[in-house]
Amino acid sequence: MTPEFKQINNTSLDEVWSRILSIEEECFPEDLRFSEEELLDNCGNSESVLITVSDNGDIAGFCNVRPAHALDYLDFETIEERKDTLYVVDIAVMKKYQNRGLGTLMLKYLMESTTAKRYSAHVVSSSSKSMFLKAGFTEAGTFEKWMGEHSSIYMTCVK
Repeated sequence: MTPEFKQINNTSLDEVWSRILSIEEECFPEDLRFSEEELLDNCGNSESVLITVSDNGDIAGFCNVRPAHALDYLDFETIEERKDTLYVVDIAVMKKYQNRGLGTLMLKYLMESTTAKRYSAHVVSSSSKSMFLKAGFTEAGTFEKWMGEHSSIYMTCVK
């Protein structure tokens, strides 16, 4: 498999939208899944960056990021910390493509293709934590109740 990465803009979002929805539904339990409206707000926002990874034209996963300054749920960080930071709102790889390093490759592609100086994310599973660590992120804190009843680790990476 030779992964192909593509940055999706608002005009081409319609072309991949149904696939993005199906990946979100397949990859996350209901209490961690974005609704269609929330996902559209995140992916279709003019400040967001949406990256897909494909295998022979089949979209295997996606990564959606937004500027940290635009997200009120990151107010635990200072304005200076959020400045020039992209927050990974959502990253998912279809089950049949998992455990091949595609999530890590998407994160690395994100960092190579954007000009942000810093990246951050919350992770709730050990596999997600491993993926972010492999991409160069480090643990920056923990949250006992992130997205409901889930504990999370806040991870950051400075370019």
